[in-house]
Amino acid sequence: MYRYGIYTRVPLARWNIGRVTLLGDSAHAMVPFQAQGAAQAILDAAVLGDVLAGATPAEVPGALDRYVRGRLPAATGMQAGSARAGDDYHLPDGPEARARDARMAAHAAAHRFLPQARGW
Repeated sequence: MYRYGIYTRVPLARWNIGRVTLLGDSAHAMVPFQAQGAAQAILDAAVLGDVLAGATPAEVPGALDRYVRGRLPAATGMQAGSARAGDDYHLPDGPEARARDARMAAHAAAHRFLPQARGW
């Protein structure tokens, strides 16, 4: 079995300064337990493209402020959710792990994630 480290960092309170901004992992690196790293980077790029479309050079700092206001809360929430999921997925054997397994089984049954449940 391979051992590896997964490291977290405190969410950033600010992603931009003037005409420079961050996106993707540089702005909101997250642990992989909800598979959202790339998805969040794509959302960042889409919002960044929207706010910069048609902006004059003088308007760029304000556009970047709008990008951060639009994305920072959601991305920070996803960071926290991924960290919580990692804690949940790595519970030691025992009552908490059994309760988690029951929650996950009930969720899967309710949403019919499995192809055979949909008749595929």
